[in-house]
Amino acid sequence: MFRKPFRVKSSTITRKSIRRKLRADIIKQFASLTEDEVNQLIPSKEELTATIAITHSKEEVVIYSIAGEPLLFTYNNTLYPTVYAAWMLPHLLLAMITWPNVFDKMISGADLMLPGVTAVSHVEWVKHQACTIALSDCLVPVAVGLTAVSRQQAKDARMRGKGVYVLHTYRDYLWEFGTKCKAPTQCMINTYSLRGSTDTLQLENLAIANDLDLCEEQESIDQSGMNEREGSAALNITTTATDDSKQIGDPCKVDSNNDSTGREGATEESTQEAEGTATENSEVAINPTDTMDQLYQKCFMKAVISCLRNKTELPLLASSFNRIMQSYCEEGENLNIKKSSYKKFLTFLKVMKEWGIIDFKDTARGVQSITAIQRGHPEVKGFAANYPVEEVTEIPSESNDDALVWEKGPIIEELYMANKQTAFIFSNLDWKNKLFNVADVRAAITSYIKAHDLINPHQTRLVNLNDALGNCLLTKNDKGNALSWEEIMKRFTAKMSNCHQIILPNDDRPILRKGKVDLINVSIVRRSGNKKVTLIDNLESFGIPVDKFMHTLQNMAAASTCTYSVPGKKSTGTQVMVQGSQIKIVSRILIAIMNQTVPIEDVGLLAWYIRTDPSHFNQVIGSARCTRKLITV
Repeated sequence: MFRKPFRVKSSTITRKSIRRKLRADIIKQFASLTEDEVNQLIPSKEELTATIAITHSKEEVVIYSIAGEPLLFTYNNTLYPTVYAAWMLPHLLLAMITWPNVFDKMISGADLMLPGVTAVSHVEWVKHQACTIALSDCLVPVAVGLTAVSRQQAKDARMRGKGVYVLHTYRDYLWEFGTKCKAPTQCMINTYSLRGSTDTLQLENLAIANDLDLCEEQESIDQSGMNEREGSAALNITTTATDDSKQIGDPCKVDSNNDSTGREGATEESTQEAEGTATENSEVAINPTDTMDQLYQKCFMKAVISCLRNKTELPLLASSFNRIMQSYCEEGENLNIKKSSYKKFLTFLKVMKEWGIIDFKDTARGVQSITAIQRGHPEVKGFAANYPVEEVTEIPSESNDDALVWEKGPIIEELYMANKQTAFIFSNLDWKNKLFNVADVRAAITSYIKAHDLINPHQTRLVNLNDALGNCLLTKNDKGNALSWEEIMKRFTAKMSNCHQIILPNDDRPILRKGKVDLINVSIVRRSGNKKVTLIDNLESFGIPVDKFMHTLQNMAAASTCTYSVPGKKSTGTQVMVQGSQIKIVSRILIAIMNQTVPIEDVGLLAWYIRTDPSHFNQVIGSARCTRKLITV
């Protein structure tokens, strides 16, 4: 990553708030550090400089330096120590131990392969966990990287394949960005995360070898075989030939014969110790981001195998594939892309494409579809052989609202109360403190018109208004004294006092409220960075459980959701926010809820309860089925 020169975009001395945030991130990500060690890494009285750099591969990183020495850098929103910090705190990360000769390959741009790993500082590790790479002769960290496989995957692969993605090495351009001090001749890693002697290091490696049934093979390697292995391609290090490659020797400068003898002696002592004592496994603090990444990868592999077994027709919408992944979450698990290192589902798909498992393309603006799945990919074969995947009989489609299971939606009825202006219509009824629905009002108006013989004999759709109706309904802009039945109904109900009755889900007791129905407000706003978010208000007035609504919305939109208490609002409801423009998905969920009580033929009536952009809502329910005009913002 830093084997070629990088460009400095900006460099500033950080404020105290940035320093506090960095310290908090260090404590959160490196939980094993003590307060004194954090102070050693980020001294309070030293200037902290943040440098934004652009690498040769056009990736942006932030480098944090103390007194001109880079100690930390961020990549994909994750903190990594430099070799300077690794020398200061050797136990900061998981350590992978390799042969000294491998260092020349890594400085040339190669990643570390599993056959080159001779020992580790922890028995267990996870995939995409930050780690350092140290040399076996002096245990000095000379590189920082990211594990390519977990311990279990390495075991299943019999220690074959790629082990660590190398991000930064000793003597690369990030090292040259600092004081260029030489590597120490010895690092006592065994006094930190190994919790024991160097023999413990070899013993833990021997435990892995026993699991892999490789002990016999390892013990049979003699001196000549070891030298041949170190000098041959059996190291399985993939070397990238570049013009600016730097060929350097072992930083520790230890004779290889002594190193070989030391390895044999350490192995013999470790074997004796293993027969008499048991080693203590040090606990690894797992980053929550790594845990979410593993969950995404596991559900992705299960979804891929499910699609292959069910012969799913391709291309498949990425949103549909995401819902298949969601279905493979175990109880208590939930996929949240914002809590992973990918941050966006499209970024995750790009990584899977780089791995060669799937291929996808943009079928429309902002819409991706998976076009191919590689059945013969080693990762797919290995996962299918070790992890049973339950078959999915039906893949949810974009238009399948039945997948949204809601027990019952709210029953809403608009009611009216007569007042002094409208009481004459209900003169033959006990109208005081009585509620009328739309049908009751229409029946009362019809009865009054027929009783007073006000129907126009030439045009029956018109009504000739008498003095009482004229004083109540006519305005100064009206010409004549005739109105249609629909106009009379509309104007008369507008003159009456409004109220409404709601029967909430799982509660048969009607709730009577004054005024018109409070609308569910769905709006799109722009936040900092020109990012769009969708806000939903007033769900609780309709008895819609916010937690369940958020969970459904999060799964369908594949975006993070959260709630806010908005100050100054008259209603006591909670505002729901979801990343991106999600009006169509929100409308679909609300329709699925309301359809429990509103017939699908009358789905246009839902427009009275949702305030949003008409164009978005009409795309969902169809403009031909919208019988009443939407109320817009």
